[in-house]
Amino acid sequence: MAVGRSQSSDTEDGQDAVRIDVWLWAARFYKTRSLSQEAVEGGRVQVNGQRSKPGRRVHQGDLVSVSKESCGVRTLVIKKLEKKRQGAPLAQCLYEETEESRANRARDEEQRLRLGPPPSHSRPNKKERRALMRLRRGPVLE
Repeated sequence: MAVGRSQSSDTEDGQDAVRIDVWLWAARFYKTRSLSQEAVEGGRVQVNGQRSKPGRRVHQGDLVSVSKESCGVRTLVIKKLEKKRQGAPLAQCLYEETEESRANRARDEEQRLRLGPPPSHSRPNKKERRALMRLRRGPVLE
């Protein structure tokens, strides 16, 4: 028999490699494995600067970029591999966010706060309705 690396080969301190969709789920970026898998398939996750498939194996030290609507783009360095989902404090120990990523997220948050809340999808109130009427009428010429 040939001695080689099997898919489930483990080292004494943990796993050798884990699927990217499983790791994202274990690190609590997505609530379910299927959501994690869809994100990877949809191109919202990159490993070492390249688009990947859900079955791609990641290793300790790999650079992962995760794009989500709620928090923008996060660039992470994998510190620890895990196949099982754990509590949030333990999940945060699985990765380290880069300084550049933190700065970009802070800048985006400031811009979001400056712009104000997004428009609601309900009926306009009196003030909003009058602003819409002014907009539709156009500038008042005297």
